[in-house]
Amino acid sequence: MKSIYNFGNIVWVNLPKSDNHLQHGIRKALIVSNNKNNENSPNLHIIPLTTKSKRFVLHLHRNNARDFYCIEQLMLIPKEYVMLDRSYEYFDDSQLKDIYNLIDVQIGRKTISDIRRSV
Repeated sequence: MKSIYNFGNIVWVNLPKSDNHLQHGIRKALIVSNNKNNENSPNLHIIPLTTKSKRFVLHLHRNNARDFYCIEQLMLIPKEYVMLDRSYEYFDDSQLKDIYNLIDVQIGRKTISDIRRSV
Protein backbone atom coordinates (compact mmCIF):
# COMPACT_ATOMS: atom_id res chain seq x y z
CA MET A 1 0.00 0.00 0.00
CA LYS A 2 1.29 3.45 -0.92
CA SER A 3 2.13 5.69 2.04
CA ILE A 4 0.19 8.90 2.58
CA TYR A 5 3.58 10.51 3.35
CA ASN A 6 4.89 10.42 -0.25
CA PHE A 7 6.42 13.28 -2.19
CA GLY A 8 3.72 14.89 -4.29
CA ASN A 9 0.75 13.85 -2.20
CA ILE A 10 -1.71 16.59 -1.34
CA VAL A 11 -2.87 15.89 2.20
CA TRP A 12 -5.09 17.59 4.73
CA VAL A 13 -3.19 19.11 7.64
CA ASN A 14 -4.24 20.86 10.84
CA LEU A 15 -1.73 23.66 11.41
CA PRO A 16 -1.88 25.29 14.84
CA LYS A 17 -1.92 29.06 15.04
CA SER A 18 1.67 30.16 15.49
CA ASP A 19 4.01 33.11 15.15
CA ASN A 20 6.22 30.92 12.94
CA HIS A 21 3.85 30.68 9.97
CA LEU A 22 0.88 32.52 8.56
CA GLN A 23 -1.22 29.59 7.42
CA HIS A 24 -3.13 27.80 10.15
CA GLY A 25 -6.17 25.64 10.62
CA ILE A 26 -7.35 22.75 8.49
CA ARG A 27 -6.15 23.02 4.90
CA LYS A 28 -4.56 21.09 2.07
CA ALA A 29 -0.78 20.89 1.75
CA LEU A 30 1.63 19.49 -0.84
CA ILE A 31 4.36 17.21 0.53
CA VAL A 32 7.68 18.28 -1.03
CA SER A 33 10.20 16.36 1.09
CA ASN A 34 11.70 13.26 -0.51
CA ASN A 35 10.37 9.79 0.24
CA LYS A 36 13.52 8.65 2.09
CA ASN A 37 13.05 11.55 4.49
CA ASN A 38 9.34 10.86 4.71
CA GLU A 39 9.99 7.22 5.69
CA ASN A 40 12.57 7.94 8.35
CA SER A 41 11.84 11.37 9.79
CA PRO A 42 9.04 12.41 12.11
CA ASN A 43 8.76 15.61 10.01
CA LEU A 44 7.67 16.58 6.50
CA HIS A 45 8.38 19.59 4.32
CA ILE A 46 5.11 20.92 2.96
CA ILE A 47 3.74 23.78 0.93
CA PRO A 48 0.35 24.89 2.26
CA LEU A 49 -2.48 25.61 -0.16
CA THR A 50 -4.99 28.43 -0.02
CA THR A 51 -8.17 29.22 -1.90
CA LYS A 52 -7.62 32.98 -1.61
CA SER A 53 -5.77 34.58 -4.50
CA LYS A 54 -3.57 37.39 -3.27
CA ARG A 55 -1.58 37.60 -6.50
CA PHE A 56 1.70 37.00 -4.68
CA VAL A 57 4.64 36.28 -6.95
CA LEU A 58 5.26 32.96 -5.17
CA HIS A 59 1.65 31.77 -5.35
CA LEU A 60 1.05 29.24 -8.09
CA HIS A 61 -2.47 28.39 -9.25
CA ARG A 62 -3.06 24.65 -9.06
CA ASN A 63 -4.11 23.13 -12.38
CA ASN A 64 -7.77 22.10 -12.55
CA ALA A 65 -8.48 23.28 -9.01
CA ARG A 66 -9.36 26.44 -7.15
CA ASP A 67 -6.30 26.23 -4.89
CA PHE A 68 -3.01 28.12 -4.93
CA TYR A 69 0.31 26.75 -3.72
CA CYS A 70 1.81 29.17 -1.14
CA ILE A 71 5.45 28.55 -2.06
CA GLU A 72 6.66 31.41 0.15
CA GLN A 73 5.38 29.46 3.16
CA LEU A 74 7.44 26.30 2.62
CA MET A 75 7.54 24.76 6.10
CA LEU A 76 8.63 21.80 8.17
CA ILE A 77 5.84 20.16 10.16
CA PRO A 78 5.54 17.08 12.39
CA LYS A 79 3.71 14.18 10.76
CA GLU A 80 1.13 14.44 13.55
CA TYR A 81 -0.31 17.49 11.77
CA VAL A 82 -1.40 15.30 8.84
CA MET A 83 -5.03 14.25 9.16
CA LEU A 84 -4.89 10.53 8.45
CA ASP A 85 -8.68 10.20 8.54
CA ARG A 86 -9.04 12.44 5.46
CA SER A 87 -8.50 11.45 1.85
CA TYR A 88 -5.47 12.63 -0.07
CA GLU A 89 -4.81 13.48 -3.69
CA TYR A 90 -1.97 12.87 -6.06
CA PHE A 91 -0.03 15.82 -7.35
CA ASP A 92 -0.35 16.83 -11.01
CA ASP A 93 3.33 16.71 -11.93
CA SER A 94 2.85 18.95 -14.98
CA GLN A 95 3.56 21.84 -12.56
CA LEU A 96 6.63 20.25 -10.99
CA LYS A 97 9.14 22.46 -12.85
CA ASP A 98 7.24 25.61 -11.85
CA ILE A 99 7.12 24.54 -8.20
CA TYR A 100 10.84 23.69 -8.16
CA ASN A 101 11.67 27.07 -9.74
CA LEU A 102 9.58 28.94 -7.17
CA ILE A 103 11.12 26.94 -4.30
CA ASP A 104 14.54 27.95 -5.68
CA VAL A 105 13.41 31.59 -5.53
CA GLN A 106 12.13 31.14 -1.97
CA ILE A 107 15.44 29.67 -0.74
CA GLY A 108 17.53 32.20 -2.68
CA ARG A 109 19.03 30.00 -5.41
CA LYS A 110 17.24 31.89 -8.19
CA THR A 111 15.48 35.18 -8.73
CA ILE A 112 12.12 35.80 -10.37
CA SER A 113 13.94 37.40 -13.29
CA ASP A 114 16.02 34.18 -13.73
CA ILE A 115 12.79 32.21 -14.09
CA ARG A 116 11.20 34.69 -16.48
CA ARG A 117 14.29 34.59 -18.72
CA SER A 118 14.15 30.79 -18.93
CA VAL A 119 10.52 30.75 -20.09
